[in-house]
Amino acid sequence: GFYSHPMETGQYGQGEINDKTRITFINGILNVRSSFRQSLELMSHAHGGTNIHYIFRPTDGWCWDMLQSILIKFGYISPYARELAATWKNLIQEMGGVEGGGTIIHYCHSLGGADTLNAARLLSPEERQMIHVISLGSAAPIHNNIGFYTTTNYVSIRDAIPYSDPVGYIKAIFCPHYNTVFVGSFLDGLPLIDHKLNSPTYTLVLTNLGFKFLEM
Repeated sequence: GFYSHPMETGQYGQGEINDKTRITFINGILNVRSSFRQSLELMSHAHGGTNIHYIFRPTDGWCWDMLQSILIKFGYISPYARELAATWKNLIQEMGGVEGGGTIIHYCHSLGGADTLNAARLLSPEERQMIHVISLGSAAPIHNNIGFYTTTNYVSIRDAIPYSDPVGYIKAIFCPHYNTVFVGSFLDGLPLIDHKLNSPTYTLVLTNLGFKFLEM
């Protein structure tokens, strides 16, 4: 249905964990502000209350969201991808530039994965090397050859959205450049519906990643 909300950028959390580390996040389609806030709360809590620098993609309704999805997967650089690239650049400068030794840990969910791929085209190779990308249920698997320092794709085996790119899904299975980790079990519930970021499957992934982040 109809939903009107402007694109929003900002940060959510209790502060940065140190001067040289930042966390960013971009969501996928069909998100309203209340559900996006739940995602921010989940992610920040898993990382010890650390700030999450976010780009909020508000839904424009099912039809327009799906049309944008098709365009973005064919390489259209959306306003959200441009804002993500600008956010990365600002954070890199905040941490001392490409020679400052900073690190960005970037999370993307659903269509946010395709936006992340397109945003990378707006960065220099040196800037990309400062970013560790973690996708969850991405509509487009992110491969290491794009130039990020590391990429990891987490995919629930009961998530239908990654199937929207069947060629990419097959490559993710067989090609090591995609560094894909399949999670969950077919015994956990109905197939094809395990896509929400706050599902038990992806919540467990975020919890484990947050624990490793705090340890490091």
